[in-house]
Amino acid sequence: MTAIKIPVRVVGTNTRRRGPTLRPEAGRRPQVDPAVPALGIADPPEKGARTPVATEEVVATQEVAVAQDRLLAEVISIADNLERALAVAREDTPIRQGVAITHRDVLQLLRRHGLERIDAHQQPFDPQWHEAIDVVPARELGVAPGTVVQVMAPGYRRGEQLFRPARVVVAQ
Repeated sequence: MTAIKIPVRVVGTNTRRRGPTLRPEAGRRPQVDPAVPALGIADPPEKGARTPVATEEVVATQEVAVAQDRLLAEVISIADNLERALAVAREDTPIRQGVAITHRDVLQLLRRHGLERIDAHQQPFDPQWHEAIDVVPARELGVAPGTVVQVMAPGYRRGEQLFRPARVVVAQ
């Protein structure tokens, strides 16, 4: 489709109207300028043809995904805090039970959004999934070198893609 360029001139302004009135110059025929991109309705796609996705839609989708990942990272931080609270709670009190229920619900929320925890304790250290934040002598603990002996913060993945590495202490 080609655009039609119509020269216009300002005829005048009327105080009752908003802005100038635009009219084509008298006696001139519209000229087609191939350098001007076409505006208006495009030809309909052929039957069975795929229509390209608009750039704005792709950008918006990427922005939504980034915002969702940021939110999930914050939810993971809340799960970490709840887990630490459960670790120090000694008695089976109603408050501890409430924290445990909340922790379980947060983990279920993460699973619904495709995130699963990375099981790292007593596993061989794997730099693809683990981040070593400290090392300890293997002889003192009686484990094989390269074994994860403590998980400081659990890792999460989405399928085979790492979301957050497990922060671990490794025997050396």
